[in-house]
Amino acid sequence: PTPSVATTQAYPTSSINMKPPPTYTINRRGFTLLEALLASVLLASVIVSITTPFTAGAGQTLQDRKSTMAVALAQEMMEEILSICNQPQMTVDQGVVPRPTFTTPLHYDNYIENDGGIRNSRGSIITDPLASGLSRHVNVEYVTVANQRAEDHHAFISISVVVKQYGQPAVSLTRLVYTGLGAD
Repeated sequence: PTPSVATTQAYPTSSINMKPPPTYTINRRGFTLLEALLASVLLASVIVSITTPFTAGAGQTLQDRKSTMAVALAQEMMEEILSICNQPQMTVDQGVVPRPTFTTPLHYDNYIENDGGIRNSRGSIITDPLASGLSRHVNVEYVTVANQRAEDHHAFISISVVVKQYGQPAVSLTRLVYTGLGAD
C-alpha cells in the first residue's frame, strides 16, 4: 500500500486590493467666461494707453493750427493799419468810415470783426474753418512818450490788435507808431 500523503493546498490569504480612485483629467478646449473677460479688459487698457498720445497729439495739432491762424489774422490787420501809417497823406480824422475806405489809423479804433465776419484786406470774408471761433478787435489811440514835446501831442499812436478765440484773448499785437504829425 502506498502511504498516503496528505496534501494541503495553500490558499493565499486574501488581502483587499484597493485601487486609488481614478483621476479624471478635464480636457479644456476653450476659455472660461472669466478668462475671456479679463483678457478683454487687459486688451482694452493696452489699446487706450497706446492710442491716447496719438489722439492728444492730433488735438494739439489742431489747436496749434488755430493759433497760427490767429497770429496770421492779427499780423494781417496790423500790417494793413501800418500801411496807412506809412502813407504821406496820413491825417487825423475821427470819422467812422467802412473799413475798405479807411484812410487813417484812427478809423480802425474800436473796430471789431466777430466770428464768421473776419475779412481780409480786400474785404472778402475769410472762410477757412480754422478761423471759426475767432474774432478781431482793434484799438488805436494817441499816446505820449517820455520827453515828448507838448506841441507834439499827436506824434505817437498805439495800435493794438487782439484776436480772441471763443471770447478769450489768443493773440495780442501792439505797436507804437510815430505819425510824423506835430501840433494840430
